[in-house]
Amino acid sequence: MSDDVDTTYRMTLSLHVLNELGINLYSNVPAVLGEVVANSWDADAQSVKIEIDHSNGRIIITDDGCGMLVDGDTNEINERYLRVGYHRRDECDARKDDHGNSVTPKFNRPIMGRKGIGKLSLFAIADEFQVHTARNGHKSGCVMSSKDIRYQINEESVVYNPRPIPSDQVEVTEGTRIILTDLKKDVSQAAKNLRRRLSRRFGIRGDQYRFSIFINNEKVTIEDRDYFHKVQYLWEYGDSHPTFKSQCGRLLEGYKLSGQVDPDHGYEVTGWIGTAYRSGDLKEESKESINKLMILVREKLAQEDILEEFGEDGIYASYVFGELHADFLDTDDEDDIATSSRQKIIESDPRYIALRKFIRDQLKEIQKNWTDLRNKDGESIARQIPAIDRWFEKLGQDQRQKAQSLFGKINQLKLADDQRKVLLQNGVIAFEILRHKEQLDKLESLSASDISAIKDIFYDLDDLEATLYHRIVDERLRVIDALKKAVDDNALEKVLQEHIFTHLWLLDPSWERATETNPSYMERSVTKMFEDVDRKLSSDERSSRIDIKYTTAQGKHVIVELKRADRRLSTDDVRKQLDKYRRAFEKVARQHEDTPKPLELICIIGRDLYEWTDSKERDITAKTLAPIGARVVTYQQLISESEAKYREFMKKHADAGRISELIRAIDEWEWKDTSI
Repeated sequence: MSDDVDTTYRMTLSLHVLNELGINLYSNVPAVLGEVVANSWDADAQSVKIEIDHSNGRIIITDDGCGMLVDGDTNEINERYLRVGYHRRDECDARKDDHGNSVTPKFNRPIMGRKGIGKLSLFAIADEFQVHTARNGHKSGCVMSSKDIRYQINEESVVYNPRPIPSDQVEVTEGTRIILTDLKKDVSQAAKNLRRRLSRRFGIRGDQYRFSIFINNEKVTIEDRDYFHKVQYLWEYGDSHPTFKSQCGRLLEGYKLSGQVDPDHGYEVTGWIGTAYRSGDLKEESKESINKLMILVREKLAQEDILEEFGEDGIYASYVFGELHADFLDTDDEDDIATSSRQKIIESDPRYIALRKFIRDQLKEIQKNWTDLRNKDGESIARQIPAIDRWFEKLGQDQRQKAQSLFGKINQLKLADDQRKVLLQNGVIAFEILRHKEQLDKLESLSASDISAIKDIFYDLDDLEATLYHRIVDERLRVIDALKKAVDDNALEKVLQEHIFTHLWLLDPSWERATETNPSYMERSVTKMFEDVDRKLSSDERSSRIDIKYTTAQGKHVIVELKRADRRLSTDDVRKQLDKYRRAFEKVARQHEDTPKPLELICIIGRDLYEWTDSKERDITAKTLAPIGARVVTYQQLISESEAKYREFMKKHADAGRISELIRAIDEWEWKDTSI
């Protein structure tokens, strides 16, 4: 530093204070700029303009407030701005309102500033900033640099002298301008998010406050909070002007409640707690969650989220958001309740304890009300589908109540419309199963003359079974479609190799799954038989195969052999190898079965057999293998044939019954709006 330092301006502080109250005070741009906006409010400004200068890497904040005067013995930059710990409410020309709290001299605004440390937060996002200010034609200013401060000061308190700005270089004629340079944070996306974030940090925009915030010449409005359209149900406290309810364009239900926290001490809140239509609505593009309950004091954010302190784990908690204004937390005659970070509130303070109890009680009531409301609306949303409405009308009173509860629970879950449909479909089927069970219970009391009632029961049973199987087939076709689209030939083979023995329907739609009725000794005998036969195979035969499995399906034994995808075989190769397994298996079967069940052998290959040059040769292979109960298919053929058989089933059963029609109607329905 030069020895001829201009000492016009000075700041006294220690490096410890700079670190704790400055650089570490805030961690994001909106919080830092919020301190500048608060200073403009306290200066009786009517507008504060924020310019994000991308090209020069600067942020410029200009207000039309009272400015600061440097003239003769008066140096308000030193006294008010550079003085860390300056008590804005006690040591200025502030007046007192009817409650004894400090207000600004011109517009009688409740003063936000208290400890005079907010300006240090600028060092959290910029290594240097300029202060330009003017009042009554007197212009002055200075430059503050964190680099110069670190050079000058040590752990002992010293004086720091910001560099003066010549009056002819001061850029304002009235009010104050702050210019942030040497930014530590990227501001390329700042304007987009800053508008929303600043709008949420303050409740002071609008004509009734005679205070406006502009970002890049565009006015910040209450609509910039960008969350009122997400409110489904609203609980509003105290008297707010304008009412928050008026901002919620999609509101279904709103409640007006007392904001009285502690009548003995006169503690009251205003504001609102809302719940969203979907919990996912509270996740924003920036991946930030607004599943928070903010606390504002004197129209400024004091605590970003008090909701997290309650550890609410009910479903409803992920839908909650809102803001409560609690000015009783910051009165001039009480100790400062804010923590040193200025972003939270001291938890042990009796005022905060009272607020927490009030909010906890409110959340419990909201939880109960929300559950009832969602149940009611869940029924309404479900019954928008005409088919469900008709089905619901035919339910008995007891069943209706259960259906209403089911619809409500579905409505409480975090679901997309397609997920909602699946749950509604399964719910309808579950109710039909229960109703059919009730009908079966009545069979005991029916006589032979009640033949029509018995026929109805069997008709309903057939309809229900057809619906369930129809859904199974539909899901299997979806699996097949997904396999065809998602994987190449090689990957397809690997998938089938892993799952073919537990999903026998890929081989034959009539084979639902292994019957699992094989005695364990049969399994052991067959496994040993495989090992014995494997030893008798030639090295070429062994290298061509990758797996062989045994199971049972619908009254027959099944042996499946998988061939390596890159191996190419002849019909005779396949016949010889499978015939060895057939002859060995017959010996095992004669030992364990009085009447041996049929055996089918299936060989799945990756490449066509040598002879397969046309369809005629394929037919010859089929006839050659038929005498030993064997067949051969490719992996692609397996998928194609399975798909064709299932689509044929769907075609033949296109004329669905009552329940199937209902299921189909749900699947085809498109909600224009689930926020009824």
